[in-house]
Amino acid sequence: MSRSEDGISQVLQARGLNITHPRIALFKLLEEGKPLSVSEIYHELAGEVDRASVYRAINLFVDLGVAHKINLGWKYKIELSDAFVEHHHHFTCAKCHKVIALNEAELESFIDRLARRYKFSATAHQIEIQGLCEKCKKGRVKSGKN
Repeated sequence: MSRSEDGISQVLQARGLNITHPRIALFKLLEEGKPLSVSEIYHELAGEVDRASVYRAINLFVDLGVAHKINLGWKYKIELSDAFVEHHHHFTCAKCHKVIALNEAELESFIDRLARRYKFSATAHQIEIQGLCEKCKKGRVKSGKN
């Protein structure tokens, strides 16, 4: 079991929840680092985890703060929270729904300066900047998933 799998096991056990195969399978998939839609998660785990278990595990992870949703209009993708991966923000393509992670120290410094200016004590934040990726901007992608 990896160190992060130990972490998810501890989170579940601390809440009196079972460490089940669907939960571990979902965690391992999300641990790969690519934000995934519910449909993509289901297809990746098909034959291993049934659809209802995928939805239950996703909802549980979001409720526990293990994962969070990246909103893409009325749809969303799921990724692990900062408890398991390095804190970051996103560029999201409004056309093909590609998600690009941003790990920028300058952005974090800017957020800290704003909080100080407004005497605000920030406890968490998530920034998502929507626009068009390079391929969509050049008209090379009509629609789809990346």
